[in-house]
Amino acid sequence: MRNAALRPLLVVLASGGLALGTASSASAHGGTKIAEGGTGGVTILTQAEETQTASGGEAVDISTTLEGPGTGKSATVVYYIRPKGGKTFRKTTTRDEAGIAHTDVPTADRGDWRSWDVSAVVDLSTGKRLRVSNAEANPPGPEPASTPGGGATGADDDEPGTTTATTPSSGGTSPDPGTDAAPATTTDGGSADDGGTVTAETVEDVSGKSDGTPGWVVPSGIVIVLAAVALAVVQQRRRTKDDIADED
Repeated sequence: MRNAALRPLLVVLASGGLALGTASSASAHGGTKIAEGGTGGVTILTQAEETQTASGGEAVDISTTLEGPGTGKSATVVYYIRPKGGKTFRKTTTRDEAGIAHTDVPTADRGDWRSWDVSAVVDLSTGKRLRVSNAEANPPGPEPASTPGGGATGADDDEPGTTTATTPSSGGTSPDPGTDAAPATTTDGGSADDGGTVTAETVEDVSGKSDGTPGWVVPSGIVIVLAAVALAVVQQRRRTKDDIADED
């Protein structure tokens, strides 16, 4: 009899444990904040946490959480990483079930990942390209920065490449001989090798920026104040009625 009564409780506890395990696996990304920013209702948060590769090597899981218009499944995130004293390389990402863009980056021979300059370049479905970086003065990535070499890019997916030099006549980039440089952006969505018209990549830096207090906060605050005033008036009237009833 006692076991029968405990059975529903055990089922509830088991279900709760399963839900907790699912939630833990879904929120496995996170860790140290690298960079954040936003504009136009879009927010970008990039974080990093130590992990291991499939072969057991040391790595860092870099993840980016996106919110706002244009950040759905078709939005993409690419990391441009510049180890201290090293060459910039690029890493593409995948989106998990929660919509978080992430990738594991091996750290061997790249020094402490906390010293890396990292840019997260986000292509929104609205056509905007935004970037957050922990190296705001000279962020690695597709757009030339004010400091020489700031716009250098290396090879894709974990292979350190050499920097690219800007070609004034075409507006694109010309990789050094023998390197595997990232393809230039084109007006028709192709690459320079596809025969497209090469244009310079542009990106809006939003590191540390925000739209300030969301627009809904002010109206909500006004509603709360009015509701509090109305409640106070109602309570005062009730007290007055009670006082009159007591006098009678």
